[in-house]
Amino acid sequence: MRNMQEKLLSMQDTGIRVGLLGGSFNPAHSGHLHVSLKAIELLNLECVIWLVSPQNPLKSNMWNSLDRRVLYARLIARNEKRIIVSDVEKSFPTTYTSETIKILKNTYPHVKFVWMMGADNMLQVHKWYNWKDIFESVFVAVFDREEYAEEVIASEASKCYNMIDIALEDFKKNNLDKRHWYFFRILKSPLSSTMLREVCQYKDFREHEKIIDMKDIDYIKDVVLNSLGRDQADDIKVCDLTNKVDLARYLVIASGRSNRHVTSMIENLMERLKNINVPSTTSGLEEATWVLLDAGDIIVNAFMPEYRAIYKLEELWG
Repeated sequence: MRNMQEKLLSMQDTGIRVGLLGGSFNPAHSGHLHVSLKAIELLNLECVIWLVSPQNPLKSNMWNSLDRRVLYARLIARNEKRIIVSDVEKSFPTTYTSETIKILKNTYPHVKFVWMMGADNMLQVHKWYNWKDIFESVFVAVFDREEYAEEVIASEASKCYNMIDIALEDFKKNNLDKRHWYFFRILKSPLSSTMLREVCQYKDFREHEKIIDMKDIDYIKDVVLNSLGRDQADDIKVCDLTNKVDLARYLVIASGRSNRHVTSMIENLMERLKNINVPSTTSGLEEATWVLLDAGDIIVNAFMPEYRAIYKLEELWG
C-alpha cells in the first residue's frame, strides 16, 4: 500500500495517467504482465496498479490468502518498476470496483485513472455493483483477442456507452475522457488464472495441447512458481540467467520447512510439469536437504534453510 501512495503522491502534474487492473489475481501470471505493459505502451501510462482484491464478489474459489496472492503477484512483476502491486482495498469499507475508483479519485484528484479489464469482464460488467459508476468516472480500456470483438461491441455495457473512434496511434495524446471505452485488439497471452489452478489440481489439460506444444518459457515458469506457492514453499526467488549462462533461462530457489516438505514440493512439481508435457529430472531427493530439478530452461533448487544459507545461490546468480 505504501508503495502505491508514494508513487501517486509524487505525481503532482494534473493529468498523469495511471492504469488500474483489478481482480483476485488467483494467481497472478505473465498474462497480467503482458496486458499491463501493452497498456503502458499504448496509453502512455505512468504506471499500472494491480489491485489485488481481498475477495471478488463474483468468485468463491480463492485458493490462497490475500497475503500469498499479493506476494506471488509481486514475484511475477518484480522486474517492472512501472507495475505496482497493491492490497489497498483491504483498508476500504467495500471492495466493489465502483467504490474503489471513487475513493482513489477523491484521494488523488490530480491523477487521471484508466480502468483496465479483459474482454470477458466487459461481457459481464453489467452484473457488477453500480457498474455504470465505473464508466461515469473513468475511461475504460478493454484488452483481448480479435475473436471477442463482435461480442464485446454487442455487450450490454456498449449499448450504454460509446466506444471511442480514433486511430490507435492517437491514444497517447487523447484525453481519455470518462463515459468512453475502447477495445484494444492485442495478442493475448495463452495463460489464465483458471488454467494455472487446473494444472495445480491435476485436472485434464489435454484440451490445451496447442498451448502446451508451444512450451512457452514464461508459461512454464508460471506453472513452476504457482506449484511452489501452492505447496507453501518459503522465500521463493527467481534469478534471470539471460546473458549470464547458456544452461538455462531461469533459476528458481525455494526453501522447505522439513525434508519431507522439500520432497513433497519437488515431487508435486514433477507431476504438474508432466501434466503439461514438460520433462524434468531431479537429483538429491534421497536426502532432501538440497534437491535440484532440471526442466530444461528452468532449474529449480529446493533447500532446507540451513543448506540454502551455506550455498547462497541468490548471491551467486542474482
